[in-house]
Amino acid sequence: MLHVPYAQFMHDSIAGHGFSILGITPRHTETLTTLPFPMIGGKEHRDPFDRLLIAQAMTEGMNIISGDAVLTAYGIPVVW
Repeated sequence: MLHVPYAQFMHDSIAGHGFSILGITPRHTETLTTLPFPMIGGKEHRDPFDRLLIAQAMTEGMNIISGDAVLTAYGIPVVW
């Protein structure tokens, strides 16, 4: 349960700490269309949300912050 209105909580949590929201752009989706489908545990990794985060990180030259080791299959820096 939040002790302040949701909008205030989000503002304080994001902008109030110097973060910004990264929107989805055509550059990100262009990168997304070129991603391979690496084999993880004998299956192709096809999680659309994971793949979008990977594409954004690649396009923006950013690291991924995640405890999910699957994301390392894309060859980008994963921090956790």
